[in-house]
Amino acid sequence: MRNILICGLMLAGVACQKAAPEAGAAAHEHDAAESRSWTVWKDDYELYAERAANQWALHLSRTSKFRPIADADCVLISGEKQIPAKPGKPGIYVADSAEGKAVRCTIDKQPVVFLLSGDGQSDKAGIRLLKEQQWVLDMTTGTAAQHSIQQELRVPAEIHVRQGGVAEVSAPLAGRLVFQNVPAIGTLIKRETPLAGVLPPANTVADLPSLELAESEAKTALSYAQRDRARAERLVEAGAAPARRLEEARTVETTATARLRTAELRLKQLEASREAAGAEVGLKRFLVRAPIEGLLTEITVPGGSNVDAGATLFRLMDVTTVHAVAQVPESALAKLKSIGTASLELGDGKTIRPGRLVSIGRMVDPATRTIPVVWEVANPDRQLAINQLVSMRIALPGSTGAVALPEAAVVEEGATQAVYLQKSGELFERRVVTTGLRGGGFVEIRQGLADGERVVVRGAYLVRLASLGGGIPEEGHVH
Repeated sequence: MRNILICGLMLAGVACQKAAPEAGAAAHEHDAAESRSWTVWKDDYELYAERAANQWALHLSRTSKFRPIADADCVLISGEKQIPAKPGKPGIYVADSAEGKAVRCTIDKQPVVFLLSGDGQSDKAGIRLLKEQQWVLDMTTGTAAQHSIQQELRVPAEIHVRQGGVAEVSAPLAGRLVFQNVPAIGTLIKRETPLAGVLPPANTVADLPSLELAESEAKTALSYAQRDRARAERLVEAGAAPARRLEEARTVETTATARLRTAELRLKQLEASREAAGAEVGLKRFLVRAPIEGLLTEITVPGGSNVDAGATLFRLMDVTTVHAVAQVPESALAKLKSIGTASLELGDGKTIRPGRLVSIGRMVDPATRTIPVVWEVANPDRQLAINQLVSMRIALPGSTGAVALPEAAVVEEGATQAVYLQKSGELFERRVVTTGLRGGGFVEIRQGLADGERVVVRGAYLVRLASLGGGIPEEGHVH
């Protein structure tokens, strides 16, 4: 991979040399002995001006995006003369003049003046990277500055189910498990959603005659009660019996109707058990409902099975709130007395802020020599998976003000740490530094860098590859 990137950088330089002569007025060539350059940074803009003999090449960039500004209007100012700079390649403007003291450009309808002080410099010693190459790379520069760094620990963490986040759904009584719509594993189940039904068993097949006898007796009793109620209505209507007589007859009829219904249901239940039917009309099943909202993780019993009372049927897992368990080295135990905030770093670069601190362990794992620190994390979008490995940054009390850079600006080169300074528009320099505290995405630079120096803060490794590839020949280059 490194060789491919090096070749790409070198080919970019070759392409720059071959394509430039076709750019017409934008093409210019100079000898290293005569070439002078000026680099001016102003607000969000960078001007890199080259002069070879009487020809100028003005490279205009936007530092926040490190991309060329192709739609500007620029003039080179030399005394009272103002020489229009003609656009060549995107971001490059060409002018002819023996001298130049300033460049004025109209960018985004706003005038910006770049002062060219002194006689410029000769870009020879250092890592050479043409503007055309920089503009196609994912890189950005910035200045080293004082930054308040919050002390923090960066440790591995694992996502666990919170306590109380797992529910086992059990059979309320013995019977046969009946499914209507079997949910798939991984389905999000709402609370109180019916999952299955339990059909209580009939006593035994040998009870069939007694059940049939009970049904027949109930039918006879109901028929007698209906006739008695009709007779009572006639007597009350004729004034031969009190109204209470009719009420008693109606009560007896209602009781007989209920006994007949119960006898019929018992017969249906026995017959359904014998035929192993799944959704019998009119049979009373005990519904099994989800006690929590969560993902269905397991179905332990297939539909149609006979289950005992209390047998586990389903397992649900609530993942809307999870626990992140960080493994902190025991050497950092003293620093955990007053923990600040924390953040989770996912593999795709996203960051999640946990909620409350749940607990700090007081038992060291003898195998890993670490202490568990548990945070509660809201997970409404379920972007965190159970048992997922993440990184956690734990803020510690105390901060320090120091010259600092984004962590991406520091390149680990074995036991050495280095940064890459931008000395001019196309010239870079490797600088070995000594780092200190890390926190909030920044790293303290204790030695090797001064406040205000311009450093490659993104894409530093690409500049390192360019230095390994040999850069651009010293005798000059063609735009």
